[in-house]
Amino acid sequence: MLIAAINKPYQEKFNPLDFIVVYLYKHNPKHILKRAYIDKLCEIPFVQEKWMETPRKELPLSARLTKHEAATIIQSGWRGYITRKDETVQDFRVWQREVKEEKRAANVLITCLKGWVERKRNYETTQDVTNT
Repeated sequence: MLIAAINKPYQEKFNPLDFIVVYLYKHNPKHILKRAYIDKLCEIPFVQEKWMETPRKELPLSARLTKHEAATIIQSGWRGYITRKDETVQDFRVWQREVKEEKRAANVLITCLKGWVERKRNYETTQDVTNT
């Protein structure tokens, strides 16, 4: 059985437990001809029934990703780290933070001024109404 798994063409998402269940189900001496078509765990009737009652937990990320996908994630994380560590990028981020704080302060000032102008207008209109 292990030799069959080794001789099988390379699979990126190999789950040994699934392989053993499918292999034993498919190579049952009493039902070899009836079960020759089964290649996946989800094609086995009792597995389908069990998964209807209690759905299978999601496989870990290491079992779901191909080597290529995993390498891409690792490389992008590493490149991001190297880029963030660069001093020019650090300076740029500090500058962005300062600009954002200045804009925020300017927006607060503008909002306060608008509020004071609105209050003054309301006060003047109430004074005009009371004087007439």
